[in-house]
Amino acid sequence: MDPSSEDELLTISHYPTTADQKSEIAEVSPKGRFYRVIPTKFNDELGCGAFKVVYRGFDNDQGCEIAWNSINLKNMPDHDRTHISEELKLNRKLKHPNIVSFISAWTNPIKEELVIITEIVTGGSLKQYLKKIKNPRLRVIKLWCKGILAGLNYLHLQKPYPIIHRDLKCENILIMSNTGDVKIGDFGLSTLMQDKMQTSVLGTPEYMAPEVYKGSYDTKIDIYAFGMCVIEMCTLKSPYSECSSQSMIYKKVMSGELPAAIYQISDPNVAEFIHKCLLPYEQRPTAEELLNDKFLCIDEDDEKIHHALSVVHSPKSNMSSVSSSVSFIDISLIINDNGEARQVSFPYNLESDTPEKVAEEMVGELKLNPILLLSVAKEIEFKVKSTKHDHHTNFQVNDSQSMINFGFPLSMSPMPLDCVDQLNESKEDELIDDEYTETSTFARKSSMKSVHSENDLGKMALLSSEICLKKGSDNDRGAVKRLQCLLSSALGQPLKIDGFFGKKVEAQVKIFQEKIEAKPDGIVNNEVWEKLLSYPKQG
Repeated sequence: MDPSSEDELLTISHYPTTADQKSEIAEVSPKGRFYRVIPTKFNDELGCGAFKVVYRGFDNDQGCEIAWNSINLKNMPDHDRTHISEELKLNRKLKHPNIVSFISAWTNPIKEELVIITEIVTGGSLKQYLKKIKNPRLRVIKLWCKGILAGLNYLHLQKPYPIIHRDLKCENILIMSNTGDVKIGDFGLSTLMQDKMQTSVLGTPEYMAPEVYKGSYDTKIDIYAFGMCVIEMCTLKSPYSECSSQSMIYKKVMSGELPAAIYQISDPNVAEFIHKCLLPYEQRPTAEELLNDKFLCIDEDDEKIHHALSVVHSPKSNMSSVSSSVSFIDISLIINDNGEARQVSFPYNLESDTPEKVAEEMVGELKLNPILLLSVAKEIEFKVKSTKHDHHTNFQVNDSQSMINFGFPLSMSPMPLDCVDQLNESKEDELIDDEYTETSTFARKSSMKSVHSENDLGKMALLSSEICLKKGSDNDRGAVKRLQCLLSSALGQPLKIDGFFGKKVEAQVKIFQEKIEAKPDGIVNNEVWEKLLSYPKQG
C-alpha cells in the first residue's frame, strides 16, 4: 500500500460523510480512496475505546480491506490530542512486518473527529485472541515472542533516537488470524528518546517497570512490559491480577515482588526467560539480546513445544487487575519547591485521610520546604472538594488532567490538533516540550498505603509566571476552580466551584485584594495566587 498516492494529513472544508442513501456506504475519504460501510451483523465494527472506534473499511486503489480508526476529538483533553499527534508522526515513518502499518489520516472538522487508516489486523488483540484459543502451544508462544521482540528491536534501534513504546501490553499487540503473525500497535504513548533517560510517567500500572515509577527510564521498560505479556500468554492471567488497586501494584513492583501468576508456570525454561525480562534495570537484557536467547530456538523434535504449556492452577481470585473503589481518589500535584518543579501522585482515602495528615507525610518524606505544608494541605483539600463536587454534578472526573503548582498557576501548552496537516510542517525531531518536571512518589507509612504515579500525565509544560485570570477572558477552567476553592477558604464564604470567572468571582477577588492591601482590580496575578496559597483558612 502506497501512502503517498492518496490522502495526506489535511483538514477539509467539505467532507462527504454520507454517500448515496441507496448504498450502505457510511463514509468516504476526502479523495474517495477509502470508504467504510454501515456496521452490520458481520462485525464491521472491529473495536472501540474511550475516544476511538475501529471499523472495517476498504481501499479502492489496492482492492483490499483496511482498518478505519475514527477518533472523537470532542471534549478530548489536550494531552490526549498531543499523544495522537505524536502517534501520527511516529507511525508515518515506521515500516516493519511486526508493526501495524500506517496508511493515511485526515480530520473531519464537521464531526470533530480524526480518521486514521491502517492495515487491518484480522485477529484482534492478543488478549482477545488468547480468550478464543486458550492454552496456546509452547511453539506458538515462542513465535509470538520472536515477533514482538523483532518489532521492539526495530523501534529501539531507530536513528537518530530510539523509540520507546511505553504502553506495551496484550491489548496493544495484534494478531493476524490467517498467519498467526503478531504486530505491535497503539503508539499513543510512544516517544522519541532524545535524552538518555525519559522523565515523564505514562503507561499501564501492571506492566510498568520500577524505574518508570521513579521517573527515569529508557527502552528497557518495554522489555519489562514484554515479560509481563509473556506471563499473560502462558497463564491467561493479567499480571498482578491478585491486586485490588493500583497502589497495591505499586507496592509490589517497588519491593521487587513478582506477579503471583509467574509461579504457576512449571516449565523452568519459560520461567527463566520471563525472569530475565523482569530483572533490575542494570541487568535487564535488550530486545536484540533476547532475540538471540536459546529459549526462542524452536526444535521441532522437542515434544514439549507441540503441547500447551503446563500451568499450575491456583484458586480463582475475586480481585480484578485494578479495581477502582469509591472510597479512593487519585491525586496528582505539581510542587514548585525552591524553583524546582516536582510532580507527585498518590491515592487519597476519602474515609480515613485528611489533607493535613497527607500534607505532613508528603513534606516529611519528600523533604520539602516546611513552609509548603499549609499550601500542600490547601491544594489537597481543593482536589478532594473539586472531585466530590464533580461527582455530585455528574461531571466526568479525570485527575490526570488537573495538575497543581504551588506558588503560581501551571501553564499547559500541548501541541494543538486543530489542523493535522501542521504535523507535516514540523520538524521530525521536534518534541512538544523540551523540559519535564521531576516526578516523585512517596510511600505513605502511617496509613500503610503506597503511592503510585499516574499513568496518563502527558508531557509537562514549563511553569509560567505570566499567567493571570480575570473576568471575561478566556480562562482555564481548572485554574478558575482552584481559585474559587481558595477564595472560599480564605474568605470563609461558600462559593460555587464551577470553573467560570463571572461577576461573583470578580467581587470575591476584589474583597480578598483589599484584605491583603493590594489594588482591588479583580485580576488574579502571581501576587494574588501566592497570598491565597498562604492565607489562613477562615470559618
